[in-house]
Order: sequence, then structure tokens, then C-alpha cells
Amino acid sequence: NGSGEADAVTKLIRQACRNHPLEISYVPEVAVKVYSGNTSQRIYEIDVVQNALQQANAERLQGVSIALNTAKRSINTPNDAWTAINAARYLSGNCALSDTGSTAYDALLTGQADSEGMATAYKALCEKLEIECQVVEGQQDKTPHYWNIICIDGAYYHVDVSELRE
Repeated sequence: NGSGEADAVTKLIRQACRNHPLEISYVPEVAVKVYSGNTSQRIYEIDVVQNALQQANAERLQGVSIALNTAKRSINTPNDAWTAINAARYLSGNCALSDTGSTAYDALLTGQADSEGMATAYKALCEKLEIECQVVEGQQDKTPHYWNIICIDGAYYHVDVSELRE
């Protein structure tokens, strides 16, 4: 149905934003319309709503870059596994879990983010540290929840920075 397809496209756009935190510092508002004909072909109309966050993207990305460089200097170790662990500790120690803030910017610069923001910030930090990392979306207690999968020496590990507490 058109509504389900529009939701799927919106979800793909959000996923692209999460997986490219060094290029986009906000989650855009989108409106998707699906047009269908007599065949299985579909036409999608995607409108991205211009807002203040989009206009401030370059400034926000500069702030993210500075925060990532600061983090990198304090956690980089010669071993990827320890670097990944220290990156998770750094982020959990500098960002409080909250119901708001779903971007790397929120986690790194405001110090408050939900699991999506923390996972996106960890992805950005891992990219800076040259560790393969992806954001994963799922559920925890029947609510949307995000975490990461990293690759160290060919082995994959799940990392949930939002659940890491010392």
C-alpha cells in the first residue's frame, strides 16, 4: 500500500542520515507521496522540508568535527579493540541518555541524546578512528532502539553505548 511504501522511504532517508554523520548533522523532515500505475512500477515524490537545522548544517558539522578530533586525541590507542572500547566509554561518559536528541551533534555537543543519537555519534567517532561501524535499528521494550555493529580484525561485535554505564 502507498502509506507503507511512504513509511519505508522515510525510514531509508533516516537510515542514510544515521550512516553519514560526518555529512549531515540533522534528520530532515520529509513528506513522501507514492503514485502507482497499472504495473508494479512506482513513482515517489519526496519533499525535504527546509528548516533552520538544514540551513545551519555546515556550522553544526564543524562543531561535530571539532568534538570528534578532541575525542580522538583522548582515546586513540594502537589496538583497534581497545580504541573501540575507549570510544564507547568516552561517549557514554560525555553524553547522558535522554528522550531527545537523535543526532551525533546532540550527543557530542549538547551532551544529551537518545539511543539513536548515541549510536550515530559512535558511528561518527568510529569513522574518525577508522573502525568499520554501522548503526542498527531494532526495538527494546517495544520501543525503537539503536546500537552499533563494529568490525575488529574480521569479527563483528554489537555495541550499545546507550546501555554502557560505569
